[in-house]
Amino acid sequence: MANNDFELSPPLELNGIPLGIYTLKVEMYELWSTRERFSQAKKEITVDYIPQTREYKFVIAPIVKSVSGADLFVISEKEKNIYSEIEKQ
Repeated sequence: MANNDFELSPPLELNGIPLGIYTLKVEMYELWSTRERFSQAKKEITVDYIPQTREYKFVIAPIVKSVSGADLFVISEKEKNIYSEIEKQ
């Protein structure tokens, strides 16, 4: 019984590729000793590529407010607006 598992290293280097829509095509086949292609398979997909910058990978942490004598509170934008309204009044 033959083991058909194999591993491919990533062949695409995406550094410097601009934002856009690209067509990726994969073609696989068995090459005979006569250089004839056997068991050919093709797959083509369209990809909307958005380059990931270093800033894109950052996680935005919510604003944390500490009140003396109380526990820590995590404040969302909605709650932040409510606190602002209370302070104005």
